[in-house]
Amino acid sequence: MRKSFSKFQQTEILANQDYKCRLCHTKFAKNVHPQYDHIDGDHSNNSVKNGQAICSNCHDAKSRKENQERSVSQKDIGFVKHCPLCNHKTRWKDYDLKNAGLSEEEWKVIGKSEYMSANQLFVCADCKSSLRVLRLDSKVGEKKLTGKKVDNVVRYCTNCGAEYGPKINSNIYINCANCKKEFGVWIKEYNS
Repeated sequence: MRKSFSKFQQTEILANQDYKCRLCHTKFAKNVHPQYDHIDGDHSNNSVKNGQAICSNCHDAKSRKENQERSVSQKDIGFVKHCPLCNHKTRWKDYDLKNAGLSEEEWKVIGKSEYMSANQLFVCADCKSSLRVLRLDSKVGEKKLTGKKVDNVVRYCTNCGAEYGPKINSNIYINCANCKKEFGVWIKEYNS
């Protein structure tokens, strides 16, 4: 449930910040009014420590960035439908992810889809390789692929399962001609 800070809390937040925007340090005046923002994004957490007074420009920029991050992470959900090494279907119910050190939040996100999410480290149930698929997103740009470089191992599209003629190396971004998705494969441990 979305809540606002009380007038008393707003006054305390402003005083703690010396009546300036917490992000750009613009002094609040008659024509520059503060907007009160929840630092952690949890609108039910109305403690003064979770509050910040920011100007409208900073508030708009912060909201845009948060919306973009949410959009990108939504596209990651269920992206990995096949192991790129052996083409095994990656249904998350086949994996013991809770024992893989996932937080409760990560587990909830994965549970929204039948398949694995991009940027999720997993061990393929079939080939037993430990890997992560990174979805290339124009909004974010290329994330660095820093796993082991293994030659000629990526054989299938992780999204549509299309087979590639010659196998492709790991740690490079691949554009699937079949489904038009772009992804990279980061390998932690390869089992041939």
